Amino acid sequence: MKASGQAPLTGADRRMTERNPRPRRSFIFTPGLQPDLYPKALASGADIVCVELEDGIAPKDKADARSMTLALFDQPQANDGVERIVRINSIRERFGIEDVQALLTGGSPPTALMIPKIRRNRVHCASTAIPTC
Repeated sequence: MKASGQAPLTGADRRMTERNPRPRRSFIFTPGLQPDLYPKALASGADIVCVELEDGIAPKDKADARSMTLALFDQPQANDGVERIVRINSIRERFGIEDVQALLTGGSPPTALMIPKIRRNRVHCASTAIPTC
């Protein structure tokens, strides 16, 4: 045990503390319903490109935006230093659960998800409703 009374870090916990953080200076959103804007966002010089499935998409278009977003991530991605992520719907709502299930079961999930409207300890509770977690 460490002097603080905590066990030494192992496995994934240790790797998380050993990573060198990468500074991110800029961030751009692109709507999931407009896949033609994705290459333009990637070429913008932003450090992070986030495909938007939440507030920028009307409820009637959520499924279409999700499908179009999955298709973007199924294509080979360049190793250009741009971090590609997806902003999903709230996991307290049906659309958010459907987003997570679709992205995790797709062939090439994004490296990260932006999860909106988090309420303290509710993330774990909602994640138990997702069978793939």
